[in-house]
Amino acid sequence: MNPLLVLGSILCLVSLSYARDIKMGVFLPFTGGWPGGPRMASAILIARDKVNSDPYWLQGHNLTFVVKDSKCEARASLATLVDYYTIENPKVDVFIGPGCSVGCVPGAYIAAHWNIPMVSWGCAATVLSDKTLYPYFVRTTGTFAGLGGLLRAILAKFKWDRMAIIHFMSHAKLVMKEMMRLAKLMKE
Repeated sequence: MNPLLVLGSILCLVSLSYARDIKMGVFLPFTGGWPGGPRMASAILIARDKVNSDPYWLQGHNLTFVVKDSKCEARASLATLVDYYTIENPKVDVFIGPGCSVGCVPGAYIAAHWNIPMVSWGCAATVLSDKTLYPYFVRTTGTFAGLGGLLRAILAKFKWDRMAIIHFMSHAKLVMKEMMRLAKLMKE
């Protein structure tokens, strides 16, 4: 009998015998300045069901989640983060969100202190790219600095010398700062 096959079978059985729930603490902005949570909440159910139904992904483990309103505000996001770590039983294994930089910037410090990964679908603040400050933070979107490069490429491609963006968001000052930097670069 092949010893590697036997060892692999034993490791598989051992890993299945220690199967446990992997708990996500999800931050969604249901209220506040950008209430996008109601439109996103069903995606969590779909993702959980997809991952749990495929034996390849978690190999016997089970993905679970709790959801709280981050309000796209620093105070609510930090309160949720602390609750997920101190009140939830068992504690969460990973933070999903928040989606707004005002919550990610301070929250990612705390996540690093507790050695808990934080995965955000937003939080475009460029400072979050500094892995010495935020070693447990990752995001699925670009940064404000990346937005500047994108806009510069669009302007160059279409030979435009100006453009306007009309959009509301709680971190508009950061976007405007990046836009002003881009405008200065274009004049040079």
